[in-house]
Amino acid sequence: MVDSKPLLKRGGGKIGWSIPSPTINFLVLGNVGSGKSVVAKMLVANIFMENLKKPKQLSPMLIVSEIKQEDWLEFEDSSNVFLGWKAHKAIEVAYNEMIRRQEDRTIERNPLILLIEEVTVLMSSLEGKQKSKIQKMLKSIILSGRSRSIYCCFVSQDLLAQDGIDTNLRNQFGAVLGLGNMASRSAISSSIFDLKPGQKLEALPNRYGWYQEMNGSQPIKVQVRNVRDFSRMNKVLKKMLEQYQPPNESASEG
Repeated sequence: MVDSKPLLKRGGGKIGWSIPSPTINFLVLGNVGSGKSVVAKMLVANIFMENLKKPKQLSPMLIVSEIKQEDWLEFEDSSNVFLGWKAHKAIEVAYNEMIRRQEDRTIERNPLILLIEEVTVLMSSLEGKQKSKIQKMLKSIILSGRSRSIYCCFVSQDLLAQDGIDTNLRNQFGAVLGLGNMASRSAISSSIFDLKPGQKLEALPNRYGWYQEMNGSQPIKVQVRNVRDFSRMNKVLKKMLEQYQPPNESASEG
């Protein structure tokens, strides 16, 4: 279902990602075949459905980056989906919008979600000055985006590589979901999850995962709900992609 929180807690209850909320940015980790990209789509689509009854200025918009050109190909006609070698441009667009909102407080600050698939792969594909520029932009978005109603959802297999997100920035994610056996890897657990000394997370089958909100809560086991209607979910995502219309002029990096 689109209009339902996508994660099921053991013993009852559901979890999603609400905007606005204390959960600023959301991190979804998982190996190939874990369903992480579908989970990210469910999380984002559910935000739109939850905000339907709220004031129009809370209607969320979406920008997508996917360097591998797999999970968002059907949306390739959207001007706010950046695939392949253009994937880094999604970060530029989100950054420019953040600066625009910072400089002009009269602009309506509808929630804008920047969804990046395989952020580590994206960063490793860049070189030289371009890489440095995009890294600085992304860091600014992660650290300052919330005050301009810009939020991040990152989907990745691994954030431990040199080209991933440094430890200080990981602390800016309000919630982490590690699918399948991802969270059982000691390096992942110790650097991504907030665990007690000696605490380990067991490996889980696909469509199950460990979820933790970075507010002192402990990790909990969750199950990913089935998507009963992919076409409906995709219609919601398409609507979110259509809602953001960037200005013609380009902001310079600040």
